[in-house]
Amino acid sequence: RRTSGTGGIKPNIANFGADQYDVSTPEGRLAQEKFYNHFYVAINIGALFAYGFMTTLCSSGLPGVVPQEDGYVVGYGLGSGAMVLALICFICRRRHYTMKPPGGDALLGVMMHVGSAARAGSWEGIAVFLGWPLMLLGVLLTVVQSFYNRHWLLYVAVSTLGVGFTGICVGCSGDRRWLDRASKNKHLRRQHTADFLRVMPVLFTASIGFNALYNVMSFWYQQQACQMDNRLWGGYQLNGSFYNVMDCVAIIAITPPVLKHINPFFDRMLGGLTRHGKLLIGISLAAISVLLAAWMEVQRRAAPVLPTISLCAPAGVHMSDYSGFWIMIPYGLMGAAEVYVNPTLYHLSYAQTPQRLRSVAQAICLLMTSVSTGMFTLLTAMLPTANDLNKTHFEYGYYVSAVMAIPFLIAYCCVQKNFVDKDFDLPDDQDDEMEPFKEVAYTRINFFKDFPSPRSPWNSPSNSPVPTPIAIAEGFFARTGDDAFTMSEAT
Repeated sequence: RRTSGTGGIKPNIANFGADQYDVSTPEGRLAQEKFYNHFYVAINIGALFAYGFMTTLCSSGLPGVVPQEDGYVVGYGLGSGAMVLALICFICRRRHYTMKPPGGDALLGVMMHVGSAARAGSWEGIAVFLGWPLMLLGVLLTVVQSFYNRHWLLYVAVSTLGVGFTGICVGCSGDRRWLDRASKNKHLRRQHTADFLRVMPVLFTASIGFNALYNVMSFWYQQQACQMDNRLWGGYQLNGSFYNVMDCVAIIAITPPVLKHINPFFDRMLGGLTRHGKLLIGISLAAISVLLAAWMEVQRRAAPVLPTISLCAPAGVHMSDYSGFWIMIPYGLMGAAEVYVNPTLYHLSYAQTPQRLRSVAQAICLLMTSVSTGMFTLLTAMLPTANDLNKTHFEYGYYVSAVMAIPFLIAYCCVQKNFVDKDFDLPDDQDDEMEPFKEVAYTRINFFKDFPSPRSPWNSPSNSPVPTPIAIAEGFFARTGDDAFTMSEAT
């Protein structure tokens, strides 16, 4: 139920917010782009409250107010109450919102186009058609591997994910002219499918390349922190997960100066801060965060071992004489990286896909997080493990994660080089494909359209290498001034 609710809310709520902006002016477009940063700040305000208060409330209660045995009941009750309050606020203001109609079975239309092109013999269509289920199967196998730890299953999962990912990226790259073999359907125009698929290689490579680094923070930073010195006054110990609040704090604190001062500075220095530039800045900050945490792990392991047993590490593991507050620096750097990467990918999914497919694109953006998490699970299974980090080289996993991100970033730079932005905020033509003879090779944008091409003076498609005989006849009578003669009369 939680997964169903998350899948229904997350792909739609960001798009709903972006729909409220009038993008007919440059100021409106800029405000819409900044909205995703504000949206991400709002997410992390909630996460800060959850990490900083709710987790402790659930596990330990609130002294003098909530007994420990009632902690989870009160915690879940507060969370549910907050959701009900948000729903009431939304309903009360509903008539003031811009409500765009749903896109119908747009995803089904994409699947039918890709499937029919694959049946027609297009190798790109076959690659995309098989790539999606293979990638999803790979994610499922990573879950199975967590419970049924077998080396052969590990290799199968890696191979399945790799083949599926490569098939989708290769098939969706290029001019996508292979879609001219696809059969028309009532759900979606083939032009929309082509425009939707063109975003996938950029979204896949950038998202997985960044999350290869981000997952190190999500899973390993707190494990490392648990063997640092987390003591406070009176012998009280902080949990290693507590330091994750620095990630949220960094996002909340950094976003305003980034939008008001830092990005305008880069605009002036670079002649314009593009989406590509933002992603490279964010990924660079994430890499610095991981490498700094790896260096700290080396320093922690070299520090003297304290007699105090860590309460968040495995049983019997002692702390090291290295303050846990140092790990907040890598957490903060990763938060700064998120400010540049995640809102940028959300905006890419919205602004560069057809209107009817925007929620699908957002869902796929979130799916990439699951794919990268699955890949990280496989990486964890490949590396040697130990309850006591002093008995292993934990930093090696950090280095491997950084290296693993490199091929995805190289692939991203390759596909980004040929990516051309489009404007999808014009009124969307929702009519079904009913008229015959509309599939005209439209080489100026490198793939066909399912609506008539612009006309040349000869009244033939403007990209046609030579005018057709009928167009020649039309042009001849038009030049003779015989306006009364029409092709209908000629036939």
